[in-house]
Amino acid sequence: MTSKLTPAWQTTLAHAGYFAKKNLLENADLPKGTTYALSTAIGSALAAKIDGKEHHTYCITTDSEIDWQAIMLAGKQKLNLTLIIDRNNLSKEGFMDIEPLRQKLEAFNWNTIEADGHKIEHVIEALQEAKNGPTAIICHTIPGKGVSFMEHNPEWYDKQPDKEEMEKALNELK
Repeated sequence: MTSKLTPAWQTTLAHAGYFAKKNLLENADLPKGTTYALSTAIGSALAAKIDGKEHHTYCITTDSEIDWQAIMLAGKQKLNLTLIIDRNNLSKEGFMDIEPLRQKLEAFNWNTIEADGHKIEHVIEALQEAKNGPTAIICHTIPGKGVSFMEHNPEWYDKQPDKEEMEKALNELK
């Protein structure tokens, strides 16, 4: 599945120096492209396994971008990989239901942990609980949480706010 570069990925690239950080807040043209986050992470984890290097690979994705073939491969290969899933029940097409997500992941040999994605301490606890081998952390979130015109609104799935909307959203989050 393809998508625009996610805000988290854009922020990471800006902090790594690929473009100016000011562009993130100025709503300037940001780099677009496709992401295959899990497939890329699996490539890294497989390379480490083949080279005999001991490192843990982490990947963040949304529930609408889960690549089930990649899930099956990581489970079969018992890769040292932690997948953090933003479980917001939303895709570009609107709300979606992929339940029972936990049972599906476990069926493919993934250790699975659920967390409140809005509470960083829960996410940290889940990361500390993650085991060697494939582990999925399902972070339950509410799209647009705390912003009245964005919360649970599929129109904001991949839309950027204009300056006025940004100010209103920031004021609501204070």
